[in-house]
Amino acid sequence: MKTHHMTLKIIALICLLLMLGGCSSKTEAVYQDSIQKGLDAIAENDFSKAEGLFEMALEAKEKDVRAKAYLKQVQLFLKADDLIKQNKIDGALQSLEKSITVKKGSKVIAAKAKNKKELLLTTKENQDHYHALLTDAKSINQSGKYLESNIKLDELLKADLTQFASIKDEATKLKDSNNEAIRNAEIAQAQKDAQAKVAAAEQAAKKDTKLNTLSADDVVIHYSISNKGELELLTSSLILKVGQRLVLTRDDKNDVDERTLFSANGTIDSFDNTNGIIAVAPGTTEITIIPDEDWDKSKAIEVTVIN
Repeated sequence: MKTHHMTLKIIALICLLLMLGGCSSKTEAVYQDSIQKGLDAIAENDFSKAEGLFEMALEAKEKDVRAKAYLKQVQLFLKADDLIKQNKIDGALQSLEKSITVKKGSKVIAAKAKNKKELLLTTKENQDHYHALLTDAKSINQSGKYLESNIKLDELLKADLTQFASIKDEATKLKDSNNEAIRNAEIAQAQKDAQAKVAAAEQAAKKDTKLNTLSADDVVIHYSISNKGELELLTSSLILKVGQRLVLTRDDKNDVDERTLFSANGTIDSFDNTNGIIAVAPGTTEITIIPDEDWDKSKAIEVTVIN
């Protein structure tokens, strides 16, 4: 009887050991499968999938140093990705360096982290260079040297700024602002030059108010009025340059009076109170001669002033 009871105990113990061995074998299979699939995911650059698989491996073996190291490497790699999205490049570089140096870590994961770190360092160098160009362009713009500022911006905008959209946008806006300032300065200078030219011409005209004192550039138009007030004027239009003078000369000696008028639109003006007229600014106007206040007998000359 005792022998039978002992036999049953031995059989039960053997069954328990077989069950425990079966569980252990199943756990090991889950662990190995998760580790391998995790590394396969790393090879495909799917770090989020790898993270889940290494977590499964760690659940199968809670204290496994290898699974812990692999999981830590992957989590540091994913953290670097998040920091890059936030444009926190220095933090991302630190996270990648930690991933590379994890003890008992995967050489494959470390190699991936190292490659990403090198690419990120190149990106950071480019970013620093582009920021420096933009900063220089802004500083030069503020000093009013718009053309020099554009030289810096042209160098910047020639680069591949696909990863630096904010820098490209800011540089483009600054160049548009520079171009507008350059155009405004050119317009202002042209106006200043035109005003100086007109002032010089007016000053020269004031020095010589005698109608019979003519220069080579002066234009003389002859006209005559009969005793009946008929106006003979052969010229109906002419072109003057800014600063050039026009002298209206009456050839007859009849007693019929006349009046000379022109549009006050700033294109021409009289010098002194004579029949001398000076071209002041580009545009078109008319000079009208009216014999004896008779508008029906008046005639006009269309005057076009050019630079």
